[in-house]
Amino acid sequence: MIVTLHASRAAPHNWVAGADTFDAAWAEIHAAKRCTASVRGSADVAPATRVLTLVERSNMRELLALAEQLPAGAEWCLQLRRDGTRSPRLAMAAPRILRAATAAQKRGLRVAVRAVPLCLLGPYTDLALPAVPVEAGGPCAECRARLQCAAPHPAYLTRFGPSEVRARGPVELDVAQLERFAWVFEDMNPGPDSAILGRDG
Repeated sequence: MIVTLHASRAAPHNWVAGADTFDAAWAEIHAAKRCTASVRGSADVAPATRVLTLVERSNMRELLALAEQLPAGAEWCLQLRRDGTRSPRLAMAAPRILRAATAAQKRGLRVAVRAVPLCLLGPYTDLALPAVPVEAGGPCAECRARLQCAAPHPAYLTRFGPSEVRARGPVELDVAQLERFAWVFEDMNPGPDSAILGRDG
């Protein structure tokens, strides 16, 4: 079961979702928890609760609270929104995403991050999921990790400048992480991203 949940409170979640789905999302999470509990101790493998959060300007301050409420053992993907006026500044969103991710890991969740430039993840590149390469400008053009990175669009660099990103060395993404969170690509964008995982588009 994949649940789309964007905040720990109804108002910011519904704003990102574009509909009043907050109560339904939590109902699905509670149902998944009951399903997991029902097979615990049996020969069956308990399915993980899978939660997808889109990070925008409106909800990026809500992530830490959400990390404290999601059930232990869940798989949580935080995907940075990168299109349109609702997209947050990279340097403002990345620290909040990482803070929430590490808090969730301490509670026993498995966490992935998508669409955040690798240079902004610092030592936490093990959280990263691969990105479809885009035309890179500024420091990203010389970056040795650019083929795996969700580099900012040149238009973003033109508007805000290149100071938020920098070139870094090559990054080897965690294969186990990619396999565990394959559901993100199947759910969100089965075309170009599934080729990264060696799947047919």
